[in-house]
Amino acid sequence: MDCFRVLALSQVDVAAGGFGSVPAAAGLSMPVVAAALAAWVVVPIAVAARLLGRRRV
Repeated sequence: MDCFRVLALSQVDVAAGGFGSVPAAAGLSMPVVAAALAAWVVVPIAVAARLLGRRRV
């Protein structure tokens, strides 16, 4: 499940099952999901930059 869908679907009331019920049942707040999305993008870039910085040309 990607974070964007959780952000989008967690704003909708879900009475039926399906994909939309996952974020509703997870009980995650919007700031937690937004932080996970930011970490999903920032952490790999930071790790790659650090590894490239150690590399000798």
